[in-house]
Amino acid sequence: MLASPSIQAAFRYKASTTTNISNISTGKLAETLLAIPPLPEQEWIVARLEELLSDLEAGVRSLERVWAGVKRYKASVLKAACEGKLFESRGVETSENGLPEGWKIAKIGSIFNVKIGSTPSRSKPEYWNGNIHWVSSGEVRNLRIKTTRELITDKGLGSRTKLCPPGTVLLAMIGEGKTRGQTAILDIEAATNQNIAAILPNETETVPEWVFYWLISRYEETRKSGVGGMQYALNSERVRNFDIPLPPLEEQRRIVAEVERRLESARAVEAAAEAGLKRAARLRQSMLKKAFEGKLS
Repeated sequence: MLASPSIQAAFRYKASTTTNISNISTGKLAETLLAIPPLPEQEWIVARLEELLSDLEAGVRSLERVWAGVKRYKASVLKAACEGKLFESRGVETSENGLPEGWKIAKIGSIFNVKIGSTPSRSKPEYWNGNIHWVSSGEVRNLRIKTTRELITDKGLGSRTKLCPPGTVLLAMIGEGKTRGQTAILDIEAATNQNIAAILPNETETVPEWVFYWLISRYEETRKSGVGGMQYALNSERVRNFDIPLPPLEEQRRIVAEVERRLESARAVEAAAEAGLKRAARLRQSMLKKAFEGKLS
């Protein structure tokens, strides 16, 4: 009963707030009016509510299994793609390194230019709110970047922060939570902060999305490459020393196209599961509200 929306709303109304903490005194709590139906009706409401909530929780668990299954599927697609096993039915010949014939392995730094950005001084307002996109590491979240939270000026760009062209692949090097090891790909020209390694595959005969999806596939391994201290971190030298598999250019394009087709289908299922979970949360609140208003059927 105390968890019902109407009672919770009454508690919030009576609560006082000090230093961002809401609390309610025992006196005000004692003054709160509760609607108490006759005992037989209470028993029926409780039984009916438990029945409905049990069915709802079963549906939620099913949606959560779908969500987890999609996550595993996406990981398996990327793993197969980066190991040359996405089209296993064609009977691929493998070389000594276990990859398909024609693939090679190279150090990122030996084939791609890797840039490290910087953060213009926050004490100089003339460096900020310009028209140049500037990416912080918190915006690197396994996605395509089409805009940025902050903009800098030509003065803010300065000599240390360089612009990166569209197609640049970004790798977050610092972050205790999920950030470190996440990646992004630029759809716009942008500068970055010093906690991001900007890899420029578009200066070579490499599909940028190949590097992007390969980095996503090795997220956990990348995180383990960080060094300790106050905050686990990668550094530019470690990023340059990553070994990346490289299929021939046309095969990169074919694999990327197939990966994107499969991931798009997975995202549609994921979105449907997410919408279902949100509807379930709203329905739970609606059931509780009806129960304590005597409107449950």
